[in-house]
Amino acid sequence: MKGIRRWGLGLLFVACLATGTAHALLEDDVHVMYPDDDALRFDIDRRTFEQIQTLLRSGYPIAAVLLRGVQLGVPIDYMTNLAVQARAERAREIYETAITLLSSLPGWSCREGGRDYPYYGLYRAEALGAQPRIGEIARRYFEEDLQLKPFPRWLTGDEHARISSAELAPLVDTDQRWYSLIDAKDADALTPRPVFVSLYKDQMDIVVDDNLDLVGDAVRRGDPDVPVVVIYNQVHQQPVSRFEAPTVESVSKRFFEEGIQLTPVPLWEEGDHHFVAQISELKSRFNMPSKKDVGEERWARLEADIAENGFVKPVLITLYEDGERQWIDDADRVAVADAAGFTELPVVMFYHALDRLPCGEAATCTELVCCAARAGEAAQRKDGSSTIDCECSLEPESQSTASSN
Repeated sequence: MKGIRRWGLGLLFVACLATGTAHALLEDDVHVMYPDDDALRFDIDRRTFEQIQTLLRSGYPIAAVLLRGVQLGVPIDYMTNLAVQARAERAREIYETAITLLSSLPGWSCREGGRDYPYYGLYRAEALGAQPRIGEIARRYFEEDLQLKPFPRWLTGDEHARISSAELAPLVDTDQRWYSLIDAKDADALTPRPVFVSLYKDQMDIVVDDNLDLVGDAVRRGDPDVPVVVIYNQVHQQPVSRFEAPTVESVSKRFFEEGIQLTPVPLWEEGDHHFVAQISELKSRFNMPSKKDVGEERWARLEADIAENGFVKPVLITLYEDGERQWIDDADRVAVADAAGFTELPVVMFYHALDRLPCGEAATCTELVCCAARAGEAAQRKDGSSTIDCECSLEPESQSTASSN
């Protein structure tokens, strides 16, 4: 359950492209192969890299992974580089997919397109004084578009700031939430978490996540503060608690008609999810495979895993604004769960909201994508070579010729 506070302020937000702030809660570091020494961009890519790995491992289409990054404001050449580093064995496929996407991407998705990153002003927690207050952090975001930096590696114990437990306690409201934890998951097995405080620009809301025991225990013990990570949401992002009895249909309808997206969950790999969907609805919206389609061996493996561990990893559903399309990952697991007697499953929603040529010229950075893909593959190969046959004038002469494969 979550807590919420409403701010009585008005705001008009206008943008050519609805891009979500890159706040996926992901923490693996990575060496990014690009020439700039830009700390903000490095931070964005570091947090995006683990998400790319996870999505590619789970069978997400390469195009969807690349579009996800561009939607977050990461240039297409950076996304290509990161995807190739994550899956070097698929380097050529990733490169070719990126090249195919260029004609459908806005010009600013290339670094040479003349548009800066769609991120707001940044400041450090030290600027808030000895005792940072969540009210002041929210005010700076709602009124001035200012955000704390850098994004903390919360999986290893970092936080944005330590906030007064007495200030957070009144914000707790168990009727509100922006994600849920799967009931069957052992709490002791979960990654230790700070208190996440999610800020919503559209209605000036402050929503505290479900780590409420940390706040309550601190108050009872007399601890002055607790570790907090702040999540910044744009006007098109909303907590799931604003949907009464959310379904895939109702959430999809709001996205396709109004561009409304649900706030990303922290760790869907551990069972965090947006809401629980009826299997009957999933079957009505997506083609589900039969046991024959899945195969006896794989069916048996999935059946045994679900019987032992439950359905921990949520169903991932991606909505594509272009053509109002939708995609579901790993339908095999859904089919096995259905046969095992499950009637509902946890669901996480992903979104791709790129308009077709929304702000003028299309992306044309073919060479940058080539260089990014070759550099990403070279970084993962012992001989520093690439199998991708394209021309990159930015490479040293000794690396300019692609290896044959």
